[in-house]
Amino acid sequence: MPNRILKESTRSSPNLAVVSDAAERLWGRLIVSVDDFGRFDGDPEVILAVCFQRRPKGWSIARVQSALRELAQAPSAGDMPLIVKYEVQGRPYIQIAKAALHIHRRAEKSRYPEPTEENCVPHAVASNCTQPHANAALNVNGNGNDSGSAGLPLLPKTRISQELPESWTFNERHQALAAGLGLNVHMEAAKFRDHHAARGTRFKCWDAAFRTWLNKAQEFKK
Repeated sequence: MPNRILKESTRSSPNLAVVSDAAERLWGRLIVSVDDFGRFDGDPEVILAVCFQRRPKGWSIARVQSALRELAQAPSAGDMPLIVKYEVQGRPYIQIAKAALHIHRRAEKSRYPEPTEENCVPHAVASNCTQPHANAALNVNGNGNDSGSAGLPLLPKTRISQELPESWTFNERHQALAAGLGLNVHMEAAKFRDHHAARGTRFKCWDAAFRTWLNKAQEFKK
């Protein structure tokens, strides 16, 4: 990933001034992890693995989730949050707000789907986090092309436990998580298949089960 530009103005940023040290630390790690469009996987497991390859003491998935919530909150009504959260086909993604201020774009195409009016999760105002501020401008690129943040978070679908489908394979999120953990995703997927096929294991979500497998595989390496 290319280097990013952090300007002196970050020291006087009112948005960074109101978040916790953990949220500011995560924001700095995200800047050097997102693609040239400022976009990245929004799964806290992937973010923890990729942004903190040498995990600092006290950092967990729960802490990443808490920091993401802070970064996605607007400091006050009408202001932009530091990141925009959105979902595409049930998968979470994030984008650095006003990414063009920090990132020199080299790539012609983003590695991740684009945030739109329909898929953005309404951000809350930090002073009243229970009330979404859905009318704030969504200028994620800092280039003057604003769109309103609308839509609601997607509700999880009811699933039925089933054995591992023959068509199942790992996805991009698994690849990113495995890379961040220093694992070979192909080898782990093969072991995962053999293990559960031999036992006739049933899960409601095999993608989630493989993410758990990867995290445990990294722990067993220690």
